[in-house]
Amino acid sequence: MSNPTPNAQQQIMLSLAYLAYIDELIPGIPSPDAQIKTDLINALSASAPNPIPPVAGQWDVVWGPVTYTVPGSYYQDNLMYVAKSNATASGPAQYAVAVRGTNGKVLLDWLIEDSDVVTMMPWPMGATGSAVKGMISESTSIGLTVLLTMKDATSGLSLFTFLANEMNSVTQAGVCFAGHSLGSALASTLALYARDNQSTWDPSSKATVTTINFAGPTAGDENFATYFDNSFAYTGASKLPFWTSPAGLTSYADCIRNSYDVAPLFWNVSTLADVSSMYDWHLVFPPLGTGEVISDIIVPAVTQQNYLRIQDSQEDWEGTFVSQSPTDDYIAQVEYQHSDAYTLLLGVPSLLTVFNSSIPKRAPAALMAKRLAAFA
Repeated sequence: MSNPTPNAQQQIMLSLAYLAYIDELIPGIPSPDAQIKTDLINALSASAPNPIPPVAGQWDVVWGPVTYTVPGSYYQDNLMYVAKSNATASGPAQYAVAVRGTNGKVLLDWLIEDSDVVTMMPWPMGATGSAVKGMISESTSIGLTVLLTMKDATSGLSLFTFLANEMNSVTQAGVCFAGHSLGSALASTLALYARDNQSTWDPSSKATVTTINFAGPTAGDENFATYFDNSFAYTGASKLPFWTSPAGLTSYADCIRNSYDVAPLFWNVSTLADVSSMYDWHLVFPPLGTGEVISDIIVPAVTQQNYLRIQDSQEDWEGTFVSQSPTDDYIAQVEYQHSDAYTLLLGVPSLLTVFNSSIPKRAPAALMAKRLAAFA
């Protein structure tokens, strides 16, 4: 199988999603937002020391970045920002909402926003009875609540108050939600929230709401996935009109997953078994006991939740196994496939230069593998 040629939207959203990890190791108190904003603006600049071609000099930070630090944590946990394209003089205004994934240095973040998956919450949040359109993990619900309560330090505006103001000054807009890993699960869920509540922030329906996300673990059950898929669409088209949906569609979702990445295999019981056997053909095996932890502890814990990933029928991108010479190592392979691999699959190798290959070392998929090994 050959992968499609990456399109401009995918490369831009991957870049903005990865840039959400900037300065994640700055302490969360006092607020690091001003410093992160400066560094983010510099990274987006065409004159940056290592410019990123898909976004260099073409995007401005217009809201945020805003961070959140879990009480008791030293480092920040969540981050979100909005960028606006300055590359076109006419046509729809183009906004990107980028959401950070897990901060691997923060155990509370991993426990609260990644692993709290046994307890489920109704969608939409707070719904009861017939209004329920599926269930999401408590982790996803907590993360989404954090994002919805964020306020930009300069304007004092929440995300959707900001977007509402922007819609008052444009005739047409595209709003795309992007994220990597946990950021993917949160960005796609936030996109659905934006669709469900569009009348409150965009009463004239000027915006086309889309999401392009990467390496996301599963956020909810089968009913939630069905509702999401009915709200968005994926056609398999390799090229799309920039920021607009295919003809006849009001929204679009592109959930990009590397076939060698274990993160998208969580938390569906039919795919969890593949976590421990992912690299068997290459004679690379997980730490002893990993398979037993998955089959004896994790699968029974989540069986009743009936997790199913959104856009499950969308074909994975075909990954490439990379030997971690001099010795092949399961954890190293998990880290590579969950992070570096996406920059190469999507044709944005400059992201590796910007981060000096540091993102893989804090990939939540690798953290999961290490925790599984600890259980064993």
